[in-house]
Amino acid sequence: MMTRGTTSRPAAALGAVASAAAILAAPMATPQPAAAGSSGDTQGAKVTIHRISTEGTGKAVGTITLRDSPHGLLVIPNLKGMGKARPHAAHVHENGTCAPAERDGEMVAGAAAGGHYDPEGTGAYTGPYLPGALGDLPNLYVEPGGRSTIPVLAPRLSVSDVRGHALMIHAMPDRYGPRTADDGGHGDHAHSHGGTRAYCGVIPEG
Repeated sequence: MMTRGTTSRPAAALGAVASAAAILAAPMATPQPAAAGSSGDTQGAKVTIHRISTEGTGKAVGTITLRDSPHGLLVIPNLKGMGKARPHAAHVHENGTCAPAERDGEMVAGAAAGGHYDPEGTGAYTGPYLPGALGDLPNLYVEPGGRSTIPVLAPRLSVSDVRGHALMIHAMPDRYGPRTADDGGHGDHAHSHGGTRAYCGVIPEG
């Protein structure tokens, strides 16, 4: 039997999607306890997601609902106009803004959001299932037709953890881990291979 420490990332990602779907399908008449260590944010949060560019925030593409569950943070997208079917990196970032900022002499979309939410200062970007930055979320999946509606589960987070931070979606999937020689050109962070910051919303304070 494979131990928790040896579970492959693809298997873990599929498990997170399946777990999220199962939680949503469960009866909701009885309030569910919040994830361990959370304050029990029963209201959840709805985040409006916009296209972003070096010129600022653009058209809204939908919403992402965040909800506590006994197993962690449910991330429930309802997005459209997201392009071709593929996974996209999703992260909670340090600052509650989606504005562009200058980096190395050039304007970068969404750069004012800072890096990934990493309150313990781990400097490790190993994904949502291993110790490291708490802001690393499972990839969001865009379906044929450009919609993203498949929920995912971030087991180490709660709604109260992420309020007031930016929720960023990148142009490409996140492979997690350190940068490699073939990553060049994404220009916004050096660790997670998520590509250009493409969509963003600020999680309401409460």
